[in-house]
Amino acid sequence: MVSYTPPYKLVSYFPALGEIFITIGLIATLMFAYRVVVFIFPVLGAHPKKMSPTLLALFALGTLLMFQASPPAAQSAETTLQQPLPLEEHQTPSVADAPKMFILNKAVINKYSDMSSILEKPDKQHDVHMGVSNGGLDFRGQDCHKTRNHMISGRSISVPAVEGDISCEYCHTDTPHIGRELIDHHLNKHTKHVACQTCHIPIYSKGNPTKIFWDWSTAGQDCEVIRDKYGKPDYAKKKGGFQWKEAVKPTYFWYNGTVKRHLLGDRVNEDGPTDLTEPVGSINDPASRIYPFKLHRGKQISDSVYKYLIAPQLWGGYWKHWDWDKAARDGMKLVYKGIDFKRLADAGMDVGDLIGITNYLDYQALVYPGDPIETAGRFDKLMLTVGRAAHEE
Repeated sequence: MVSYTPPYKLVSYFPALGEIFITIGLIATLMFAYRVVVFIFPVLGAHPKKMSPTLLALFALGTLLMFQASPPAAQSAETTLQQPLPLEEHQTPSVADAPKMFILNKAVINKYSDMSSILEKPDKQHDVHMGVSNGGLDFRGQDCHKTRNHMISGRSISVPAVEGDISCEYCHTDTPHIGRELIDHHLNKHTKHVACQTCHIPIYSKGNPTKIFWDWSTAGQDCEVIRDKYGKPDYAKKKGGFQWKEAVKPTYFWYNGTVKRHLLGDRVNEDGPTDLTEPVGSINDPASRIYPFKLHRGKQISDSVYKYLIAPQLWGGYWKHWDWDKAARDGMKLVYKGIDFKRLADAGMDVGDLIGITNYLDYQALVYPGDPIETAGRFDKLMLTVGRAAHEE
């Protein structure tokens, strides 16, 4: 036996008392079942009968047919995996358009967290972990993004739901630079201030261009679509104008693992861009390190009076009548009304007494003097009350 220290953190685990009892119970059940089977069905004699030549021939024939049928099935699956989506780049994909199994086609992947089809079989130079050639580790996503209790480790700054964090240090430790040289000592010291990705991912979108700017204000026009130097369209009537870029240098921020999010109804920044997802951290925060980020800019509609972003109704709305004002009004009705009782009543449900009701909650039963937005909250008046009074004045 050779003792060694693995290059990753070991997490000690001791089963709970309930798990121990369940395991013992399962073993005892299996032993009891075995004794019952042996008691009912005696063990074979000392001289078992030989297998019939006919049965032996049928078994061999079935095995041969099974192996002969396997390669075409595997070939068919491989062909299906390579099949691109039958869509033009200006179309919106739907379930009906997609084959049963597919790798997302690079022609329709243009959102914030791009997953290139190159990652199916990348080279080491493209991804050292997932690379299948030239010394790559041939990892799959599940090798790092472990799943336990239906939760997948990993996160995206643009997605609010996080099921578990993951970092390079989980495998490479806090001192990843192995060596006895002075440079290794200094490199391990700077990991307290600089994230691994900052040095080891100097550019992103190496294989395919990614969308870096999206201008909704130009949507709805019947204009000529021009393809840029990457072969990507610069415009789509449904979505507006685009800008693409390949091998992009990241934008760097101090980041401590938390994110400040802009929620629907928050006031926009009138003096500059409005940050929808902003990494939190600073040079004075000991928990912060320098991380690389993809910065995606864009233009979208907002309310010029109340200064908040608008969620327009696109499907069955703007993409049908091309009227931004109507799409904005219809979209915000859906957002703030929640359940449309009138629509439910038209469908035959007995909710007529709920249409147009403004005091849906019984505030007096909840020991409020009235609507907290107009009177007072549990501890103090809400800021919205002051803003509304000032606006009315």
